[in-house]
Amino acid sequence: MAGHVLDRLIQAHTGSATARATPWSERQHRTHADITALLSAGARFARTYGPSQGAAAA
Repeated sequence: MAGHVLDRLIQAHTGSATARATPWSERQHRTHADITALLSAGARFARTYGPSQGAAAA
């Protein structure tokens, strides 16, 4: 499941419907901005769709 989520994040980040997380992670020419943008997108996704704070404490 996590691989599919990462694929979708990469696709949204790059604008490419065929982008996949594993090949993207192995690219040698990623920039710091590329990496931070992806991590920020992942954090936004987690805050939106992840478990709520109340559920985590239960």
